[in-house]
Amino acid sequence: MRIFRLLSAAVWLLLLTAHLSACASGAPGRAKDRFGADVPNAVDSTVTSSRASATAAPEAAPAVDMPAARPAVTDSSAPALARAGTIPEPQSGTPPNPVAELIAEADRLAGSGRMGDAAAVLERALRIEPGNPAILQRLAVVRMRQQRYDQAEALAMRSNALSANDHAVLARNWRIISEARRLRGDARGAQQAMDQARRFELRSWARDKPAE
Repeated sequence: MRIFRLLSAAVWLLLLTAHLSACASGAPGRAKDRFGADVPNAVDSTVTSSRASATAAPEAAPAVDMPAARPAVTDSSAPALARAGTIPEPQSGTPPNPVAELIAEADRLAGSGRMGDAAAVLERALRIEPGNPAILQRLAVVRMRQQRYDQAEALAMRSNALSANDHAVLARNWRIISEARRLRGDARGAQQAMDQARRFELRSWARDKPAE
């Protein structure tokens, strides 16, 4: 009887040892079915399913609102933008002539009776272009209106010297000289100057006469 018990205990220990060896040889965390195959547990299945889903269909990145693109300015839209004041319109024309602007200002002042101011403006123009006969002639007219006849005649004579045979300019200058002499009481000198004026007027008319 005692021997039988010892044999039973030995068999039970052998069976227990064999079972433990079989469990140790399997993958950790895995159960085995009755045929000894691995049975996936619930946790492994969930992890495997999640990884497969992540691989098959990655999550889309959250949408981000992008700023609207500004329209490009083309050549066709440039004039409209210029009219709207977005960009300046291109400037055209020749640059201003300071002497011409001074002459125009002197004419305006003389027309309003401001002879002193007109003379000052013309003298400024002469400092820029001292050899301009048109400025000298205008200043001679201003001096005539100021009753400064000697200066008027001297300015007209200077204009004649610089006129380069411009018959129209010469004729006007001789008329200024004739009037200045007449107002000073020099009738003979006035007539001589008038004869010169008429001579240059005829030359100017003959040159400008259209051909028949």
